Amino acid sequence: MFYKKKENKEGEPRWEVDMLFVLQDSEFEKLANQAEYPDWRYAWLQEKSHHLMQAFVQRSEGKAILNKINEMAESGTHIIRGKPNEAGVSKQLATYGISDIIYNLSQEPIYLWTPSLWDACAEHIFTSNSNIFINWLGNSVKKNDFKMTKLFKSLLLAESKKELEELGYPAISEDSIMQVCYNILPSLTKTWSGERRDAWVFQNPEFVAELEHHIKMIGFEINNYEEAKKKANQNPQGESKPLAPPYYMAFKNGWPNEIINRLQQEFFTPLQGYMNPPPAGATADYIKYYNQFKPAREAYNKRANQLRKNAPYIQTEEGGDNLTPNLYQMANIRDNQ
Repeated sequence: MFYKKKENKEGEPRWEVDMLFVLQDSEFEKLANQAEYPDWRYAWLQEKSHHLMQAFVQRSEGKAILNKINEMAESGTHIIRGKPNEAGVSKQLATYGISDIIYNLSQEPIYLWTPSLWDACAEHIFTSNSNIFINWLGNSVKKNDFKMTKLFKSLLLAESKKELEELGYPAISEDSIMQVCYNILPSLTKTWSGERRDAWVFQNPEFVAELEHHIKMIGFEINNYEEAKKKANQNPQGESKPLAPPYYMAFKNGWPNEIINRLQQEFFTPLQGYMNPPPAGATADYIKYYNQFKPAREAYNKRANQLRKNAPYIQTEEGGDNLTPNLYQMANIRDNQ
């Protein structure tokens, strides 16, 4: 397809479209039959693929970028191959895909964040070993335009692999969910203003309550599994070995405890430091921070109390300390205080 030229403001001819690129010979088996090869086949580098996607993101609107992401989600990573050898094997010169788009979306001055773009990249974010999207998240939190989408939250708080499949993401593992959750917390707990209350988690304390509840439920189920497995090992004739619960591998890799530790350090410790009403003679700073943290404290407590109502991980005097040592913190923190 050819495009007619038109004049720009200065009267100079230009194409009707800002950019047009076609990588036509994607059917690699046909390359060997070509008599000639374009020059770029011998000189194409990964850097050129990066610049190609950079130009696309710079010149496109959000809807066009979203369409390209959805297209790449269907087709997968594109591979650019060079001239086949005598055996007909083509050397891979470079690739381009969603990761290149995410990288450019996260960088200044191109930076662009929308909920639709974030959701479109969800599977890549939760299945890739790359942390490129962390820059994207960090910039969006810094600019105060990040909002936790319904889909992203559903993935983070999914109770099992089955639920991930029902959401339409069978390729996402429970372990990767926990890893992403751990990796995003530094951005969500960081403050650029110098006031801790301006951090995302203090502006969205209900999410912290929901994440804490989710981690505790994981701990409770794993604790029950460990107890049942121990009984089965002690009485192999009478007890059948239980199936491992969801997130068991993530627990073995240490992610749930690491997440709780980060929440403890960056959210609960500062919040608890100004939990009690200012006593007589309290310093001006204490009064200031007590009042600043009050909305977050009240919102967190309201949502946490809703989730704790009849929660199985709540300990009682009658039940005693029935958690294994490495799960004690995970499923008992603050609930008996």
